[in-house]
Amino acid sequence: MDPRESVPSRDNFRQQIHPEDRDWVKERFEKALRERVDSFAEYRVRLPDGTVRHVNASGHPVLSDDGELIEFIGTATDVTERRHAEDALRQSELTLRETIQTIPALVWRARPDGDIDYVSRGLLEYLGSPVEEIIGWGWMDKVHPDDIAFKVETWLRNLEATASHAANCRFRGADGAYRWFNVRGEPLHDAEGRVRRSLWRF
Repeated sequence: MDPRESVPSRDNFRQQIHPEDRDWVKERFEKALRERVDSFAEYRVRLPDGTVRHVNASGHPVLSDDGELIEFIGTATDVTERRHAEDALRQSELTLRETIQTIPALVWRARPDGDIDYVSRGLLEYLGSPVEEIIGWGWMDKVHPDDIAFKVETWLRNLEATASHAANCRFRGADGAYRWFNVRGEPLHDAEGRVRRSLWRF
């Protein structure tokens, strides 16, 4: 659409939306019109040359003093590069998980706030617990109470490290016995060099 040629109609806009997104976007927009509320949506559009782009669109109803709809003002921002980066990150994480599942080491991954967000199958089998009981901070219940290396304060300091680090710690297995592990952490950095996650191998 070239705004220099004519003012695009609602149908013109709708035809630019990707066929797989068109119906639900139309329903959401019509709901916003009926209820006189703001609208937000992220969807795909198809350009005249066939290129597909992702846009983040928002709309705001302008009402008269008696509540009647005068117009609906909307904006759309191209977020294609962000979506591609997110898709690439998800694929990278999926590949990493698939790779980890094939190696014998016991592995988990932590976020900067200390939450565990991934646990390998082998580690779950050793701990004898479902993943729901380990992710987040549930794993603390498996640490021997005398091992200060994995008490909360030290754990968080380790997460802030920008280089590899290690600690010795006892974890309770499925049989109830505690065993010593040398746990090594490897920071995973983003493009700006910030620690995005850390990968821990037992």
